[in-house]
Amino acid sequence: MARLTPRHLGSIIPEELAGMVDRERGLIDVLRPLFPDGLRTGDLQPSLRGKTLVMVCRTRALATEIRFQAREIRSTAEAAGFPVDEVLTRLTNQRPAVFDSPKEMPKRHIPDTGRERLAEAAETMDDPRLAGALHRLANAAKEQ
Repeated sequence: MARLTPRHLGSIIPEELAGMVDRERGLIDVLRPLFPDGLRTGDLQPSLRGKTLVMVCRTRALATEIRFQAREIRSTAEAAGFPVDEVLTRLTNQRPAVFDSPKEMPKRHIPDTGRERLAEAAETMDDPRLAGALHRLANAAKEQ
């Protein structure tokens, strides 16, 4: 039986997709001072498509605010290195996924071999945050 070894996450995610995710994350950081509540609650999801900034809103009030602030949004994004020719607003009724608190989640048992593999995988990770998450998961399984 072949032994499964974890691969580096960067080898699985195409470089182009990883770059797009980094760019979107940078755009959110740039827009956070203008719309802190909308970005925090998930009521606003910006996305850059070429030179068009699409602002997906979950409330009409936020969509109206974005239309009025389009010039400021464009200049703020351009100053941060995101060239924007047009700001479009889109309204959606979909809500972001709401996750239950850990108190409400069912307890799951992770076998000893699974905990060992999590710990081994954590040791091979280049990303310290990912390694820490795997260690926490392995240790949390011990405590249950």
